[in-house]
Amino acid sequence: MKPRDAGSAGILEQVDASERLPVRDPLCGDASDPVEHLHCQGFRLMRCRRCGLVWSDPQLTDEALSRLVYTETYVAQQWKQSKRKSPLRRALRAVRGLFGPVGHLEKRWDFMRRWLPTDQPLRVLEVGCWTGELMALAAAQAPAWHLQGIDSSPFAVEEARKAGLQVELVGLEDASFAPGSFDGVFAWNVLEHTHDPLVFLGAARRLLAPGGRCLLHLPNYGGLLPRLTGTRWASLMPEQHRWHLTHRSLRDLVRAADGQVLYLHSRPLNLGDQTRAVVSWS
Repeated sequence: MKPRDAGSAGILEQVDASERLPVRDPLCGDASDPVEHLHCQGFRLMRCRRCGLVWSDPQLTDEALSRLVYTETYVAQQWKQSKRKSPLRRALRAVRGLFGPVGHLEKRWDFMRRWLPTDQPLRVLEVGCWTGELMALAAAQAPAWHLQGIDSSPFAVEEARKAGLQVELVGLEDASFAPGSFDGVFAWNVLEHTHDPLVFLGAARRLLAPGGRCLLHLPNYGGLLPRLTGTRWASLMPEQHRWHLTHRSLRDLVRAADGQVLYLHSRPLNLGDQTRAVVSWS
């Protein structure tokens, strides 16, 4: 969700030095020689001269984001998003559905089912599962799966548990699941928020069983749409998105994590706005 004008530019005025994280380029090992690539809402987007990785500067602590961005208002608006549909929008949605999946939930499920066989007893972990809508759909469509979710929002975890879903309040990097616990790890719009995307990929590798797959969806900073719209790009949220990844930088991160990219695609219909990737480890 795009932050309100009152929030973005004024956020940096409300944080002190202790709430700004030191940035370490996970590909080059440091961030000592970056160049300012873009200035947006008080934040600078820095690009490494050597590897090309782009990050937000400064990066804020989780505590600062919880206090200033992920507030009760933010949570309430996110909670209501999927429920605000007028009759006209529902009709248009039905028409669009004749040509492919529409809506966040349908798109996520379409991506998931294409890469994780629904007729096999797979163990699937959704990272950032929010209130569990996708988990509930997957449980109905793939009853052989064993589903587990994790999220960092206490509100979302409580709502998911009310629906009878197995969800824990934890991030992937701190999850205590045994190595090889899952056949699939699904993370929709998560990687760009992490403290270190390389650490995140390493955690996914540890939790995946041999032959398992990690499914990623994230904004494509190298797409045509962000190049055309610049700072007006809807997915440019420097206070939330710590990393701004292109196809090249994502491939480099996967390679650095000793993984391989099975699939990497950005749909031309949305001008390369978003990236879908499937990663595995030998």
